[in-house]
Amino acid sequence: MTTCTAPGCSATLDRRGRNRSGLCRRHALALAAAPEVRAKAVIGFRAWVRANPEKISLHNTQASRTRMAWCPPEYREQYHHLTRVKRLTAGEARALLKDMIARDARRYSATGVLPQFQRSEEKRHALA
Repeated sequence: MTTCTAPGCSATLDRRGRNRSGLCRRHALALAAAPEVRAKAVIGFRAWVRANPEKISLHNTQASRTRMAWCPPEYREQYHHLTRVKRLTAGEARALLKDMIARDARRYSATGVLPQFQRSEEKRHALA
C-alpha cells in the first residue's frame, strides 16, 4: 500500500491507483487552497476561456435551455422582460408566465390562433 508523501503523514492512499499526486486528501486540499496555486489555476482558466469563446457560448446556451426547460421558447423573451425590466423575482415571473401559458392554451383551443404569435407580430410591426 502506498502512503502520503507529505512529511509526517502516514495516511494510506487509494488502492486503485487513481491518486497521481502522492498526497492524501487533506494535504491535496491544502495544496489546492494555497494562494499561488489558486492564482495559477485562475490564470490558466482565463486563458482557456479567451482561447475557446465558442465553447463558452455553447455552454451558456445549453445551460440556459436547461434552466428554462419549463418555459416554452416562445415565452422566454416575455420571462426575461418580466425579470429584467419589470424587476419581478424569478418565482413571480414564472407564476405569471404559467398563468399566461394556460390562458393562451385555453384561447388557442377555442379560436385556433396562437396568442403569443400575435404578440410577437404586433411587436415586430411596432418596431418597423
